[in-house]
Amino acid sequence: MKDLTIWKDEQFRQMRADLDRLFRDFLGDFAESRVVRPDGEAELPRVELSEENEAVLIRMAFPGLDPADLSIEVSPEAVIITADRQEKLSSEAGAVHHRFSQRITLPCRVEPERAEALCFDHRLEIRLPKSHSATFRNITLRRVKR
Repeated sequence: MKDLTIWKDEQFRQMRADLDRLFRDFLGDFAESRVVRPDGEAELPRVELSEENEAVLIRMAFPGLDPADLSIEVSPEAVIITADRQEKLSSEAGAVHHRFSQRITLPCRVEPERAEALCFDHRLEIRLPKSHSATFRNITLRRVKR
């Protein structure tokens, strides 16, 4: 255990900055869709996941992307959101391919065949109706005399 190094907060901040720079260099313009926190650090778009009585809702912002760049896959347990875009550079340089993918595990089973996705003002909203087997209902307890 003599080789164990204890990192201080500054070392973690530097590692995060290095990883952010790596992602920014790799993602190019996708990095512009990142959210800047009050401390000045940036992160990838945040996913809002909420649950209603009959459905699960997912909301995510994608500034600067065209809806045609998005792909959504739905299973009863998860959703995969992929942004895929090819950016043409100068004729000599060719093109750069950008790709972002996020898998979201759902809090309950849903019916993929009834899922709906909307895109407006560079925001994505997915409505996933709950599977009937996952919907709770109240039952009345009857007293029985024996």
